[in-house]
Amino acid sequence: MTLTLNEYGHSDETYEKSGGRWRVETSIAIRLREDVATPLFSIHVSEHIGNAGTGFARKSAGRPSGKA
Repeated sequence: MTLTLNEYGHSDETYEKSGGRWRVETSIAIRLREDVATPLFSIHVSEHIGNAGTGFARKSAGRPSGKA
């Protein structure tokens, strides 16, 4: 069975000119919505469930949570 994750949002980026070339200095992805779809059904993933899943995945991978 095929599982599809569709994410909707935007990014916030800042650029810096260095050595005559523009480079991305910072890039932040802002997720507004996630939908999980299969050929049989489609569901909207709430922000709370999405955040919990992201936190779990980062802990499992040994990465910081991203919280200040």
